[in-house]
Amino acid sequence: MPYRPPAAPIRFGIVATGTISRTMAHALHDAPSTVPTAVASRSIASAEAFAKDLGVPSAYGSYQALLDADTCDAVYIATPHNFHAEWAIRAAEAGKHVFLEKPAGLNEAEVRAIIDAAVVNGVYFAEAFKARRHPLTHRVVELLANGAVGNAHIIRCQCGGAATFDPASRLFDPHLAGGAILDIGCYAISMARLLAAACMSGHAEHFAHPTSLVAHGKLGPTGVDHAASAILAFGDGPIAELSTGLQTHDNRGLAVLGDTGKLVVEHPWVTDRRRGGRFTIELHHAGQGVEQITVEEPLSAFALEAEAAAQDILAGRAQASSPGYTHADSLSQARTLDLWRLAIGLRYPGEPA
Repeated sequence: MPYRPPAAPIRFGIVATGTISRTMAHALHDAPSTVPTAVASRSIASAEAFAKDLGVPSAYGSYQALLDADTCDAVYIATPHNFHAEWAIRAAEAGKHVFLEKPAGLNEAEVRAIIDAAVVNGVYFAEAFKARRHPLTHRVVELLANGAVGNAHIIRCQCGGAATFDPASRLFDPHLAGGAILDIGCYAISMARLLAAACMSGHAEHFAHPTSLVAHGKLGPTGVDHAASAILAFGDGPIAELSTGLQTHDNRGLAVLGDTGKLVVEHPWVTDRRRGGRFTIELHHAGQGVEQITVEEPLSAFALEAEAAAQDILAGRAQASSPGYTHADSLSQARTLDLWRLAIGLRYPGEPA
């Protein structure tokens, strides 16, 4: 089916009404080329309350009702992880462009099915990883590609949270695909694959796929991972050391170590939700002290990723522009997450053995 880009601004429908959806509604108001025009929940009361609070014109009491209506060009899907594939495929079949909250699917097979549906139905599909669209990340990539630390040997990505254990929370519920790796560790995987490619001169893609992965994990009483670590090799490129956890206080940061220096970002995951800010990259030059590089951005990371998706759609692209998530990038991401979960023995109910 031929791709038919809509006109600006891109009208977005929001599927689900949780915290991240509220953040995205603000972002869609802030981004220059987007506007939130519809929201859907499993209850009409929740959708109507969301619409009233966040200035969204249309509210629907089911996800399918939003997809069947002509009130949006694209959908932002932020259901629990285990529903991502179903509603992304349904959205594509309804002719809606798909901007899907990470992780795109539970596994590589689900992500491949989403991509196939988008291609067959002639719509845009991209996975939402806000750090990929932020100028802080772009500057880090540029510095590494230009040899800021010399020959880079080690990438360290720490991305964790400090949630209180609650077996009823989606974070700890295996039936909702909870656990640290899919919910938070995916950021570390995303960054490691991006930066590994930047460190590898002449690499064809903006991301690299690991050639091997070894890992350890700590499963909690509900069966999901509370903490996990992994070491990824990228052939002749750098080694990546990753850690994540649902209950790992102050577990954050990025460091890239090379033979002439070290690059450090204390807050690489750009968690700002309503506005931009000032971000700092530290370059430690061997024997020459520390250089501080400042990146300032007025828009929130969520508004930036929404705007990038809108620009892709307006340009008639079927997938994200670099360094956003192309189809191949999402498949690599899913395959790597599968390897990490397999290595620690984490499989969700209903997944094939």
